[in-house]
Amino acid sequence: MNICVFKVIIIFIAFAILVAGHGMLIDPPSRSTAWRFGFKTPINYNDNELYCGGFLMSF
Repeated sequence: MNICVFKVIIIFIAFAILVAGHGMLIDPPSRSTAWRFGFKTPINYNDNELYCGGFLMSF
């Protein structure tokens, strides 16, 4: 049983490393998303792929 738990933990860590988080500010809409709400801003089709600097910028 301990080997199965260990394998699950290793697999979870391996997949957690592959996570690449993105975000989109909707309420209130950011400048890159405002066009979706009818504002006359430049269209940014990649507004859901914003990157805030990663883990090192969070703390």
